[in-house]
Amino acid sequence: MSSGTPAYMSPEQARGDQMDHRTDIYSLGIVLYELLAGRVPFEADSTLSVIYKQINEPPPPIPGVPPAVQAVIDHALAKNPNNRYAKSGKMAVDFFLSIGMTADAETIVEAAPVENSKQVPTVIESKPDVSEPKPVPNRKPLWIGAGIDSVLERAARGFGALRLFLNSSSNAANSTEVQTQANAEPTATQASATELPASDGMVEIAAGSYQVGSLPADDYHSAPINVTLNDFWIDAYQTTFAEYQQFVNATGAQTPGVSGEGNQPVRGVTWDQAAAYCSWVHKHLPTEAEWEAAGRGPGPNPPLYPWGSDQSAGGNTLNLPDQDTYPVGAMPFNKSPFGVYDLVGNLWEWVGESYASTPAGLKILRGGRFGLPINELSYRLAVTPDDTRYVQFAGFRCAADQVR
Repeated sequence: MSSGTPAYMSPEQARGDQMDHRTDIYSLGIVLYELLAGRVPFEADSTLSVIYKQINEPPPPIPGVPPAVQAVIDHALAKNPNNRYAKSGKMAVDFFLSIGMTADAETIVEAAPVENSKQVPTVIESKPDVSEPKPVPNRKPLWIGAGIDSVLERAARGFGALRLFLNSSSNAANSTEVQTQANAEPTATQASATELPASDGMVEIAAGSYQVGSLPADDYHSAPINVTLNDFWIDAYQTTFAEYQQFVNATGAQTPGVSGEGNQPVRGVTWDQAAAYCSWVHKHLPTEAEWEAAGRGPGPNPPLYPWGSDQSAGGNTLNLPDQDTYPVGAMPFNKSPFGVYDLVGNLWEWVGESYASTPAGLKILRGGRFGLPINELSYRLAVTPDDTRYVQFAGFRCAADQVR
């Protein structure tokens, strides 16, 4: 059995399996849970019982915690490391957004009904406040005797400091998220952890402010907000069957649930399978904001479709096949202002972290698919990540923060 404190131990550590930096993410999720609840999620009379719960049981919801906050905790405490946050920075951004704060603890302007002539709220991805965390009352839920806003702010400050600590030290045994020391020679482990994907077949998206969402806001559209993104790279085309087969051959991964070959976009993959492929090629699933920004372009009131805001402009809607998929990049008009192809129609695409509140356990699909009316680039669908009704029509593309 692995050594460590059972209350903060990840499932893979408890089982004695191989670990990486996502073990730290799990422990960080436990600490965030404790900051908010005044207790750890898994308690029992014996160490073995705690370990059993870490491996097998979901964390109990914290009474009174906003759903968006609970979703961040649940994401960090996913039993499967592939379903967790890949980076503590992404977790921090989601947490601060979930409590209505930018990452420097300034309040986000509350969204009001937005019209074309009015400014929309802006979300800035920046470094969190790293003030000293306030002590947590022993065994007493933080919601008792304190307003929700003040409690969340205290948790935010504590969380920021804890994330900084994780980024500056290695807490989990065998963690591969190695922090390079100043003037130190890079080790083999460090070189592997920092390997970058090639830029071939990718499109660079410049850093800046991007509007995402659209009106009217409903179950499938979020109200417009401005998000500030760092520069990133995204695949110009959806991942193909041929590319995915290389992954299957090299790793023994499960084959897609729908057969196909060549330059057709791979389909029939779950969210976990898509995320695993992207990790294998040293990339990640694009965040929801990255995906939409790559499709709509910069500036206020960006177009709702790759070719503009008129759904049928130039007959494009009629020209998209509606009986089956087509080879990636085969429809030249279905290209975003940045040169990213097939973001509407063809297949749904899995994305990573969402920019709007999403029920715990659900993942976001974007872009629509053949056989359905064309959806706007702002259309979002929250589904169970292995629901075969959607998986059979789901594909993906990958993104990267840096390339070589």
